[in-house]
Amino acid sequence: MAEGLLERTAELRQIGRAVRAAAGGEGGVVVLAAAAGLGKTVLLEASVAEAEATGVRPLVARATELEQEFAFGVARQLLEDPVLRAPDGDRASLLSGAARHAAAVLDLDPDPPSGRDIHTTLHGLYWLLVNLASASPLVVAVDDVQWADEPSQRWLAHLARRLERVPVALVVTARTDAQGGLELPDRVSQVGRRALEEVVRGERALRLEPRPLSAKAVGALLRRALETQPDAAFADACHAHTGGNAFLVSELAEELAAVGVAPDRANARVLEGIVPDRVGETTRRRLSRLSPDARRLAEAIAVLGDGGDLALAAELAGMPTQLAGEAVGELVTAHILDEARALRFRHPLLRSAVYAQLLGVDRARAHGQAARLLAERGAPAGRIAAHLLQATPAGDRWVVEQLRAAARTAAAQGVPEQAATLLRRALSEGPPDDLRATVTTELAFAALAGLEPDAPRHLAAALETERDGRVRAELAARIGLAHVYSIQHEPVAEILLRVIDEIRDQPDLRESRLQLEAIVAIDSRTDLTADEGIRQRVHAVAASLPGATPGERLVQAISARGRCGPSAEEHARALLRQERASAEARFPDPAIQPIQVVDYALAHRPDHAQRVVELILADARDSASPMRNAQGFACRGVVEIELGDLLGAEADLTRAVELMRDLTSGTIAPVAGFLVHALAERGRLQEADALLEEFDLAGELPQQMFFNRVLWGRGVLRLAQGRFADAAAEFAELGRRHTGWGFSRPTPPWRSGLSEARLRAGDRGGALDLAAEELEIARVWDTPRAIAVATRAVAIAGGREDEIAGLAEAVELLDETPFRLDRARARCDLGAALRRAGRRRDARAVLAQAMDEAHACGADPLAERAADELRRSGARPRRRAISGVDALTPSERRVAELAAAGRSNREVAEELFVTTATVETHLSRIYRKLGLAGRDGLGEALSG
Repeated sequence: MAEGLLERTAELRQIGRAVRAAAGGEGGVVVLAAAAGLGKTVLLEASVAEAEATGVRPLVARATELEQEFAFGVARQLLEDPVLRAPDGDRASLLSGAARHAAAVLDLDPDPPSGRDIHTTLHGLYWLLVNLASASPLVVAVDDVQWADEPSQRWLAHLARRLERVPVALVVTARTDAQGGLELPDRVSQVGRRALEEVVRGERALRLEPRPLSAKAVGALLRRALETQPDAAFADACHAHTGGNAFLVSELAEELAAVGVAPDRANARVLEGIVPDRVGETTRRRLSRLSPDARRLAEAIAVLGDGGDLALAAELAGMPTQLAGEAVGELVTAHILDEARALRFRHPLLRSAVYAQLLGVDRARAHGQAARLLAERGAPAGRIAAHLLQATPAGDRWVVEQLRAAARTAAAQGVPEQAATLLRRALSEGPPDDLRATVTTELAFAALAGLEPDAPRHLAAALETERDGRVRAELAARIGLAHVYSIQHEPVAEILLRVIDEIRDQPDLRESRLQLEAIVAIDSRTDLTADEGIRQRVHAVAASLPGATPGERLVQAISARGRCGPSAEEHARALLRQERASAEARFPDPAIQPIQVVDYALAHRPDHAQRVVELILADARDSASPMRNAQGFACRGVVEIELGDLLGAEADLTRAVELMRDLTSGTIAPVAGFLVHALAERGRLQEADALLEEFDLAGELPQQMFFNRVLWGRGVLRLAQGRFADAAAEFAELGRRHTGWGFSRPTPPWRSGLSEARLRAGDRGGALDLAAEELEIARVWDTPRAIAVATRAVAIAGGREDEIAGLAEAVELLDETPFRLDRARARCDLGAALRRAGRRRDARAVLAQAMDEAHACGADPLAERAADELRRSGARPRRRAISGVDALTPSERRVAELAAAGRSNREVAEELFVTTATVETHLSRIYRKLGLAGRDGLGEALSG
């Protein structure tokens, strides 16, 4: 270690600062990035030594090439010991709150759910580490992070973003290539690559790049190793041949000592034949000088990986433990193994060299034997499977069962893609006939859950091999639901209908068949290109059912939802019926509740929508699922837009999008569409455009219902930008799609939007026709809001003659409703019309109300327009001071509301998926803006 610390003063100083900062409560990330052999590991060990000297607890893990397929293997190395060694009471405290979702990683969850969201696990691991750090500051040291398993890499990236004011220093080493980029394994995925880049190049990362040693330092290393002063010319030659790589210099010194070459000027010329240009050659030469027992043990340790116990390594090498102990001494003396940790290679390059010299067949056989030995000792399923992945398939039932067990563990941890990898290997093992269909089906489910590109192929194969009708029905259901929410929308009705026909005469599968009918109905309804016959099928099926079972009532409710009359009341009744039927039948549609929220909002029933939002958020709090939280935030944002709370909508929808950026599943298009709408109303036009570009939503959109809100949001944005032809095109396309679906409703009011766009473009006649058509439909829809919005559009398009009366009617209709933004807009239009008619006194009172209400909504452009009209009327509108509740940002307001509701800082952080430090920062700003000393009076200030 002392040798490796030559010329590393600057790095040691920076590491010391990071460790002391963690001890003081401020976390950070230190990245030691360099080529192999430049002393990264020694510096990492120095950070551990600094931690121990400073009273900071070190947690250490070393990633290896072998265990890249052991999901959360590195996280487990770090956390297993401190959690498992904790007394029962302390362990329960460590795993409390959101941290309970980390239990599955440590095999401490007795009944882990299948299909857990990986982000729930990442969230749980983060809070587990925070809980550990609350007892003692931590240094989390990870060697060779480029070889860590992908789930651990994703957790480290998750952690690196959240260390502000957390007493944790994350120190990692990363191997770089000749160009300075990360030297990544061949099998790294795009997700793993992004996670690694975020760790090593994140904005909070302090990147240290140890340089090669100087010729002077090389001479010092040689003197220590050879115990004699080398000639300067000899040292210069060694520096030239090794490039100043500390590891290669130490390897060279070993060879010089072994062959008896003196470090003088004359021998500088003979270095060519000795310099370890390839570590493998020198390692083989060094091993050849050792006993056969030492060589066999080195190979066994190379197969097992670092950190195994001596008895296990001895059994794999086929020797008594006592003899193995003697062999360890030989390997340490030969500088193959680390003196401080006897069963760890002194450098990963040495392990690679020993491993590479094993013949492929011997290597595969050794991994198979290692798997069995580990299983006998009760090793984690993932560690056993990591060896089986390297073994040769041989049709062994035990291997198939072990891989299936590991796949179940991976699924419970939220890593279905890892489960799919293990099950592919199980399938290649050649499972017995009685297991083949089961393995194929499990692989299909895992591949689908992990959004694997070959999931359709595995699903098709599973349907071909699976004979159990219930499992076939479940397969078909998952295929159908995945298809509904896929951007690559391809017909699957044929598959669903085939399975429906197969199980038609099986009474025990009747409810499964009816659920498939429901999925066919939803699938065909959401896709405008679906066959009309398939779309109408649900009505015929529903008509044949008595409504005696949950499945029958579900199909009837979906049919009624598609055939309900043109009034909002009928739509709301049909929605409530479908909501109850879906809950009763436990319909597995993951988006059923978010769709209900949107549909209730379209029916102008915000109270029903809010009730469903609360159900989603309660479930999200219980599950700590980022996807469920994203759905909850998005749905609350939908309701807030409808009620004119643009500040709340922007905060919730932005948070939903931030969460969904990190997720690998879920349809972000409608969420982005709602956020574009909110941003346009707020006057944040560039941000709205950037959002469309980020998610590739600025061009042509698939003809699926989920993209309708993108069209609406784009239309509102284009109107705000003054791009009237583009706005007209967006609203017209939305109208075309509504007509194709047979919608006879005035919501969202695309006709009003198109009317305004055409009016602004000079087509008053066309604008009036559209507005009048919407008013006719709105009167049938029969909600004050729909009638008011259409009445406003008719009044504006009709000209000055009836404008004031029409706008006054719209305001009156909205006066007793909760739809503040629509009311503020109608009032502003009425005030402007009164001003133009010369009724300035009347105009001022209306415009002042409009300005205040628009401001309260967060509709800054509308508030400014009302203020401008006030100035034209001769009034002098007051300036609004940026203080009090008005001064809170959307994010601050959401934190303030949760804090006012009695949530602790920790609970707010867990619910919003942010750090406690972020919550504390927001609260400090909130108190300052509201003039408060703390939480006392927060609720009153917000309500006021």
